Amino acid sequence: MATERGTRPVPGRLIACWTVPNRHRVAVVLAAVLVTAASTGCMSRSSGLASSCTLSAVPGSTASSDVPSGVARIGDRVLSVGTRFQGSAGSPLAAFGDRASWSAAMIPAYPGRIVELDDVTASIGDAWAVGAITNVAPAVTSWDGQRWTAMRIADPGPGEDGLTGVAAVSQTSVWAVGRHQRGIAFATLVERWDGRTWRIVASPNIARSSNVLKDVAAPGPNDAWAVGWVVQHERYRTLVEHWDGARWTIVSTPDGGGVDALFTGVAAVNANDVWAVGRTADGDVQHPLVEHWDGHAWNLVQLPPAVDLAALGGVTATPTGVAIVGRLLDGTQPRPLVLILAGKVWTVASFDAGNGPSWLTGVTVDADGTVFAVGSSAPGNSITASLAVTDCAP
Repeated sequence: MATERGTRPVPGRLIACWTVPNRHRVAVVLAAVLVTAASTGCMSRSSGLASSCTLSAVPGSTASSDVPSGVARIGDRVLSVGTRFQGSAGSPLAAFGDRASWSAAMIPAYPGRIVELDDVTASIGDAWAVGAITNVAPAVTSWDGQRWTAMRIADPGPGEDGLTGVAAVSQTSVWAVGRHQRGIAFATLVERWDGRTWRIVASPNIARSSNVLKDVAAPGPNDAWAVGWVVQHERYRTLVEHWDGARWTIVSTPDGGGVDALFTGVAAVNANDVWAVGRTADGDVQHPLVEHWDGHAWNLVQLPPAVDLAALGGVTATPTGVAIVGRLLDGTQPRPLVLILAGKVWTVASFDAGNGPSWLTGVTVDADGTVFAVGSSAPGNSITASLAVTDCAP
């Protein structure tokens, strides 16, 4: 799940369910050693379930510039990627974590280049992270268990091309999606790793519009889903595409309502259980959007009323359902939001991450099925810091 750029805070209401005691609140998620904030869970009105979430500091994360975007399970740990900004210039950043600690370090695969990373995936001990070089060329860097390496990637160019979503089927089959600029509009960009080469795979576009793919999930070698949006007549509408082993096709989805609607994340439990998340908007008022594929059609999913004013950024499959992250608004600023579906019951968690807006963009589960989420906190004075949330489980 990738970082959303250019989003605006909008009015919302607070779910007073997951609070961090004052003496442990994390304003800037940075420390020389791991700092854990004990969370107090309360029962959600909408679910009847209680759980806990733990805020964690990321040692080595620079308080003035770090923006995590995606996270994935790798072995018995999780791996987050993002960008460390120095002014307007970004450099790729990675952080390995578990329930006890996080370890962040720069990715030295692009010396002297401005690179922003948006998403990460893993298979066995390998990982692939995607993004853009100076916002004009797609970028892929791979982790082999010891080091990061910049990979050769097809660039349709010219224009503002980049990758924002990635999903591994195996070590020799990885999908990446994003956008390719054509004149003043964008077209979908899909690339595939076959174990030796990244190649562009043809993907459809809705004519006379701007098409962007934001995220991808691949439940099998002949089954993949990509989601994003299309802009027509100055309105955003959801875009979903499916790979059937031979070609990508556009699949219709129900109208999520609102003047605008878009998808930012997708996850697949299996071929007949796929989830897409995002948001709808009427002006500055935003609402969460969740749709589900049951093997035959996409259907709208009803969420607890307590999250009526929220925007969703990422989703992952869990052993009992799915976990979704994003932002919920407390007054005039966003707060981190976690939604966990276990069976047919939703658990809602929204908590204080310190002064200033904060949000979550990436989510995964570890080998034991515990939810890990990453995002950012912006306490003020142009500071942006890594935000890590662990142990979110019913």
